[in-house]
Amino acid sequence: MRWFVLLLLACNGKDSDTAGDAGADTDDTDGSTVAPGLIATVAPSPFVPAVGLVTFAGAGTASVEYGLAGAFDHVTPTVDGSAHTIAMIGLKAGQSYSWRAVVVDAAGQRLESAPGTFVVPAAPVPALTVSAGDASAFAGSVMVSVIDRAVAKSWLAFADSDGDWVWWVETLGNGIINAEFGNDGKSVVYGEYNNDEAIDSGHLVRVSMDGTTRTETRVLRGHHDFSEQPDGEFAFVSMEFATVPMEGTPEPVKFGADTIRKGPEGMGDSDVPPIVFDTFEYTGAEPSFVCSHVEPTLTNFGIKLGESAVLEWTHGNSLVYLPAQNAWYLNARYTDWLLKIDATSGQVLWELNGTGTRGSFTNGVLWSHSHLSDVWDGGALVFDNGDHHVPQDSRIVQVSWDEVEMTAGIDFEIEGPPGFASAIGDARRMPDGRVLGAWGNLGEVTIHSGDGAVLDWQAGLGSPRFAARARYADDLYVLPDED
Repeated sequence: MRWFVLLLLACNGKDSDTAGDAGADTDDTDGSTVAPGLIATVAPSPFVPAVGLVTFAGAGTASVEYGLAGAFDHVTPTVDGSAHTIAMIGLKAGQSYSWRAVVVDAAGQRLESAPGTFVVPAAPVPALTVSAGDASAFAGSVMVSVIDRAVAKSWLAFADSDGDWVWWVETLGNGIINAEFGNDGKSVVYGEYNNDEAIDSGHLVRVSMDGTTRTETRVLRGHHDFSEQPDGEFAFVSMEFATVPMEGTPEPVKFGADTIRKGPEGMGDSDVPPIVFDTFEYTGAEPSFVCSHVEPTLTNFGIKLGESAVLEWTHGNSLVYLPAQNAWYLNARYTDWLLKIDATSGQVLWELNGTGTRGSFTNGVLWSHSHLSDVWDGGALVFDNGDHHVPQDSRIVQVSWDEVEMTAGIDFEIEGPPGFASAIGDARRMPDGRVLGAWGNLGEVTIHSGDGAVLDWQAGLGSPRFAARARYADDLYVLPDED
């Protein structure tokens, strides 16, 4: 009986999450050696379940080769050393990958572990269905902030051109509205906020792309957007309150308006970072009932970030920093202004498209209740939600301006999927000049040609799920510079 058990164990082989070999075996096709003692194990990353972490030892230059259906047609970046943990990033959800660890030693000999298997879990993110274009549309990955209020869940996820999710993190009960690539090129940072903004619970979360680290930063009365600064601190959109007597109302009105605060990563509940811009103090504008969203009706008053009976005046939703100008661009939805702000003094340098007569530029109304995340010297891509267009329609517009002549205008526009994107939305340039769009509550993600004339790719989450914001990365191991 003991002999039978030993024979059975010998036939069974090794567990699928460990790869190694008791003796050397030469691969006749490439001269590689399966090294004695080069034993590698794989496990899912602690914070990103779609990432497989391969751990092994062996002095030299190390990498992991992997692929679907027994192929080894992908390889990770190499690292030097003697003890290695290497991440396989960009694996399709629900698929089984073959992998092997590789070390090239000082003598140039290539050593391999025996092949192993890593099964990527199914993605909890709602399926993304491609309706236009195909796998040739792009080679990298699209990052999308996904919100599904029906199940009170939100995700930050990357998809490939097949519409397959290849990386994701999840939050419960909060909305991931905006996210950006970390300044280190190896992480993403995203904001988690209470979905209806009643509770002051905002945090910024940084997760490394290999899924091994996760940090939280409390943002006092933070909402909607933030920007990682060159000094490593975070500037973020916050809110302050002022009670103002208003003509036609029996009692003074408590308005909420935007501020920008700035503080270090890792702030906690007790930290109060300084205000570096305050709408009430720095714009010279008086609170007013600028549109139907700000009229003093019972439905417009509510609890905002822990403060009761607030009428929100500005509704800032987008913050972009340009290092070459040391300037922030703050977009506010209700007042419809885009403010350029000196990041040192907090002084408003100009206003574009604002309601009323305060605009610094000689232009008409360029958009209505917009969002944005892509600004450059002299222009921006704007997601024009179009709340006050007649009829209501949503579009992407490229806007340019001249700060000498103080003129501005629309270069081109992109019509969106059928319907009205009443909430969130985004538009960004891709490295090849094309335009990536996220269509808010319509749940669609699109890629158009650089002039907006041709639709190259489209995929949908299915309404009423939100495609809140989007970015593109050619390489998940080295993310693009946000600047």
